[in-house]
Amino acid sequence: MSEVSHGALLGVKVIEMGGPPGAFGSMFLADHGAEVLRIGRPAAGASVGATVGLMRGQPMDRGKRAVSIDLSRPEGVHVLRDLISRADVFIEGFRPGVTERMGVGPVECLSDNPRLVYARMTGWGQSGDWAMAAGHDLNYVALSGTLHTIGGHDGPPIMPVNYLGDWAGGLLLAFGITAALHAVGTTGRGQIIDCAMLDSAAVLASVAHAGASVGYWKDARASNMTDGGTPYYAIYATADGKHVAVGALEPKFYATLIARMGLADTDLPPQYDESRWHEIRTRFTEVFLTKTRAEWVAIMDGVDACFAPVLSLTESWHHPHNVSRSTFVDYEGAMQPAPAPRLSATPAAIRPWAECAVPLADTLAGWGLDPAAVKQLADAGTIGEPPLS
Repeated sequence: MSEVSHGALLGVKVIEMGGPPGAFGSMFLADHGAEVLRIGRPAAGASVGATVGLMRGQPMDRGKRAVSIDLSRPEGVHVLRDLISRADVFIEGFRPGVTERMGVGPVECLSDNPRLVYARMTGWGQSGDWAMAAGHDLNYVALSGTLHTIGGHDGPPIMPVNYLGDWAGGLLLAFGITAALHAVGTTGRGQIIDCAMLDSAAVLASVAHAGASVGYWKDARASNMTDGGTPYYAIYATADGKHVAVGALEPKFYATLIARMGLADTDLPPQYDESRWHEIRTRFTEVFLTKTRAEWVAIMDGVDACFAPVLSLTESWHHPHNVSRSTFVDYEGAMQPAPAPRLSATPAAIRPWAECAVPLADTLAGWGLDPAAVKQLADAGTIGEPPLS
């Protein structure tokens, strides 16, 4: 199938306001061809809005343009409503009720633009007892039950960086937006998306929640097949203080693994004998400590043992598989994952920085705003050039 030079979302216009999770979600939209315009407060600081600057090489800023709007002024709110009326998607990342107080709530915006996808990104959601409470990624992941599943038997759960709320929330938002855009195409009507980081963390643990409710998932850390409970789906230290990951769940992969470890002819307990898993884990721990990570990689090379080295961030950039697949790209001096997923006919791409760092008048002209009106608003300080770095 022949490729074309644009993404699947070419022609989709997106307004983005708010914090990093929404910006992460709109990154996917921009990679796949959408025109994303970030709105923020002027450098001097208006009363409401997120910082508007775009940073060269920052993944969440790639492929986007930006404008600052002083939303403390009625004319600033009017400009924002005008832009939203021309958009297909509006992303806002504030607590419930904030955009209503700005004058750009869903009632006003959908009245102006009935086909609009109004996407709301929050921590706790638009409803519920804690909807108005402050929080961050770790809090949402904790309340979802997902944090409880990560870590060993002893001690507290392991801190999972801010992947499961912030960044997974952005992914969930991007999916919701694409689903809602499809619905606009079939119904002609826009709608409101209530996307919560609490929900993203909960959804990621769907199998564990369902399993705990019917009895096939133990509600305790490191007690299940894929949470470190089994010795053949686990992480082991090597002689040089590095680590390897084994995931030999199936008997054929397990047989290959223990053969390469030199344990095939030893008196190991049966693979699935849970009462003796501690014996297997102890033996695996001892054996993996006899060689370096590089030595184990060489030993396991070319066989299906469900084995991989645990690489650091910088090491992962240079692994032969990642290099051959172009998993990571250097964008404006910063290494980052390439756009994903990979579509055959309408591939995603990162828009060059030069296409984003354009004058304010050119940015807004693309949204149909009158150049004379733009100049007047800029001269009055209502709108401004975004800081680019």
